[in-house]
Amino acid sequence: MFAGFLHLVSTGVPTAAFVLIRPAIEINLLVRFLVQRPEVHLELWEAEADLELLKWIREVKADPELAELVKWPGVPAESVRRSKRGSRRRGSWAWA
Repeated sequence: MFAGFLHLVSTGVPTAAFVLIRPAIEINLLVRFLVQRPEVHLELWEAEADLELLKWIREVKADPELAELVKWPGVPAESVRRSKRGSRRRGSWAWA
């Protein structure tokens, strides 16, 4: 990514180089965050991913047009089984 940045800076479109800067900085910050305390930060990372997935599923369930658009007929059966258990373990999620 950095090599691409250096190449674009010296071309006729140097402003395009700055499109590569943000992802490079975000990757750097993310890696530093995860390395500090991997056991805690990876758990937080997974929890955030679970939360975002849950938000997406609720949004699709609440909007039939969106469900049709994404061609997703309903909630996957595995998700429903997990929600009925109501447990929260590493790598799984429960529905509220």
